[in-house]
Amino acid sequence: MSVRGTTWSQSNIKWSLARYTFAEFSLAYELDQIRGSSSRRRRKYAELWKKSPEKKERFIELFLKVNGVDVKHTAKISPDVDVDVSDIDLVIQEILQKPTVSISVA
Repeated sequence: MSVRGTTWSQSNIKWSLARYTFAEFSLAYELDQIRGSSSRRRRKYAELWKKSPEKKERFIELFLKVNGVDVKHTAKISPDVDVDVSDIDLVIQEILQKPTVSISVA
């Protein structure tokens, strides 16, 4: 099996300066390994959330952290929250520090 994406040893993160924990990096990496069209990824993410609801809760907390929202552990996150593929892409991009490309057509 070939693994695509950023691996632990390939990341450019200086862990003494890291904003994210190893567990958060690992979750983003796991989500990054799900490939395909938006509909296929949406289906695979839904399967993952169903199989491991705690990962969905950890992702939602991570999404909020990426967006600057401090989550208190006393807060209850509803398991019915919809997670969009674009939200997952945002977290993957931020945590794995993947570059973005902007194309302008003149």
